Formats: sequence, structure tokens, C-alpha cells
Amino acid sequence: MYYARVHIRRSGSRPTNFAVTRNAIVVQARRTASASERVIAATLAVAVAAILLSACGSSKSSAPTKVNLSIAHVEQSIEQSIFAKRGIHAKVTCPTTVPQEKGRVFTCIATGTTATGRHGRHKAPFSTPFTVTVQNSQGYVTYSS
Repeated sequence: MYYARVHIRRSGSRPTNFAVTRNAIVVQARRTASASERVIAATLAVAVAAILLSACGSSKSSAPTKVNLSIAHVEQSIEQSIFAKRGIHAKVTCPTTVPQEKGRVFTCIATGTTATGRHGRHKAPFSTPFTVTVQNSQGYVTYSS
């Protein structure tokens, strides 16, 4: 039996291996990856490694993160209630940060001026405290003066 490996390269083609025996020629094509295939494979390998490494260091802490109440919404809601019930424009001031926890109670102050005297020609300043209670962890509040 005769056996020989010949490496032939034709112009513009990929290398091919030939195994020559007495009765037959066996052709085995050897394909090499193109540059774009190598880039895709390298990018995929880097992405998989990044995903695996990011999963290694992350762990959820046992303490939940504190969420603060939207004070601007609370102030605006109280101002709208005062205007709807009394027809008075007021400026409401609340603490800057309040944790959004069920049962939390805090005080906001509504200030402004109101018309007094005959025909409402005189203005009298007012300051009214509002007690605000957080009803649930989603930020629903109730308030009263």
C-alpha cells in the first residue's frame, strides 16, 4: 500500500490534504477560520467570560435599600387640597428626606396669606401644620391639619 500526504495550494483556494493509496485518492479538505470568524469567536469568548465574572462577585445584601418618599408630590398634593377646599394659594414645606416606610409620620407647614376684613382688602399671613402619615411602602400618604 502506498500512502502519501501532499499539501497542495491553488491560488485563491484553501489548502487541501490528499491521501494517496494504490487504488484511490482520498481528499480531506482542511478548512481554516476566516479573520471575521476569529473576531466573532474572540468577542463571544470575551462576552461569556465577562458574564461569568460579573456573576461571581455579585451578591444581594440582606438589608433592603431605603427608598425616600417623593416630597415634591406630597407638597403639591397638600397645596392642591388647600386651594380646592379654601380657594387659597399656599406654599407647603416638608422635610427634605423622609423614608418611604409604612407608619412613618412627619409634619409639613403650609404658609401663605388670606384675605380678611371687609371685601377682602386686607391680607393676613397664616401658617398651618399638616401631619402626614405614610400608609404603605409604595408611598401612599394621608394628611390632616
